[in-house]
Amino acid sequence: MKILVLNCGSSSIKFQLFDIRQIEKEEYVLAKGLVDRIGEAVSMVSCTTSKNISWREKKEIANHQRALETAFGVLRRSGAVDHEREIEGVGHRIVHGGEYIVQATIIDEEIERAIEVCSDLAPLHNPHNLRGYRAARKLLPGVPQVAVFDTAFHATLPPKAFLYAIPYEYYERDRVRR
Repeated sequence: MKILVLNCGSSSIKFQLFDIRQIEKEEYVLAKGLVDRIGEAVSMVSCTTSKNISWREKKEIANHQRALETAFGVLRRSGAVDHEREIEGVGHRIVHGGEYIVQATIIDEEIERAIEVCSDLAPLHNPHNLRGYRAARKLLPGVPQVAVFDTAFHATLPPKAFLYAIPYEYYERDRVRR
């Protein structure tokens, strides 16, 4: 079972492709790469496979949709996949889930809206994380998309811990917490 993991930033997508059937072996990471400088005149694409095949390319990549299409092309050309249909799941690193999302979860419309709501808490990250999710959903229709949140670790803190040392009005007005 091949799982693609994405970490989408404002101008980059980091990706890794795993074969979880090979988890016991070192070769379970089939490939890892980076699409960098998205939206600039010259973008960089790099990828290395478990068979030590490296791929580097410079080209213009306008947006996250094109960046993910480019990553899929590199994964095919490097032999990590023959076709995107081999990918049976996509994991997305999402920075902020707020109080709404306290664990990894399949992304549906409700979760997508919750991530949008939390964008004011992580404006440099969540909008770009969503761009990557939407691109993957479009390119891999029907494939489960799972969000894993940086904030999940702290989401289950009791109020006395997450409110400690901050003015309560920050929490009430802006949902700021530890």
